[in-house]
Amino acid sequence: MVIHRYGEPGAPVVLLLHPMLVSGERIADHLGSKLPEGFLLIAPDQGGHGTDKGEFISPGQEAGKLHRWLIGQGIEEIRLMCAASLGGVTAMELLKLGGLHFRAVHMDGVPLAKLGGIQAQLAPAAFLRLRKQALKDPASIRKTLTDMYGGALSGSMTEQLCALSPDSVRRILQACAAGCAVPLEAAQIGRLTFEWGEKEISLQKGKPLAEKLYPQARIIVRPGMDHCEYLGREPEAYARELMQELEESDK
Repeated sequence: MVIHRYGEPGAPVVLLLHPMLVSGERIADHLGSKLPEGFLLIAPDQGGHGTDKGEFISPGQEAGKLHRWLIGQGIEEIRLMCAASLGGVTAMELLKLGGLHFRAVHMDGVPLAKLGGIQAQLAPAAFLRLRKQALKDPASIRKTLTDMYGGALSGSMTEQLCALSPDSVRRILQACAAGCAVPLEAAQIGRLTFEWGEKEISLQKGKPLAEKLYPQARIIVRPGMDHCEYLGREPEAYARELMQELEESDK
């Protein structure tokens, strides 16, 4: 893990945990730069992403590294944590560790529920085929990702897909397929927001599970949107909504 910081030390902390194929630096530019000034923005590169040239091993390992770094820096209060997809899996592990206080937590496209056996088996193979195609014909994959998420991230996502090792791809998809719901205290649950796109696969099982395990959490379903699509296409509007959530948490 390589941790990037933007802003003044001592300012309220915003923690951004990126999805698969989007580095910490890219999510900081894409979303973090749309937030108001006055925050200390922390955006780690998880294993195998961005400037981290190692392997992705597990969300638990990533959360442990981040937790130790935050405590070592004297950071115990996180004003806002925004975590998307893979980042949400790591975020759930971070919430389990204790020692940190989160004022507001936004989880986008987090795979809370365990995938069925066939889906879990097929996902790594499908992604590895996509990676193979990206290595041969990156323009075609960039077009596919542009159609899915808009053009702002598609180029860097294509490059990241090529850079990830096959083992990292397998581990990431296995971690996401395993589900990531964890027991949380009522005070933590009340600060949670879950977001899914109407078309994404994680919604079908994830939303009922969130309603059961985290009844005080807020749930957003984006009409007509797929997995993390709103984040990709509308970062300015997304940032405004995050600030609204933060204002609500301060009341």
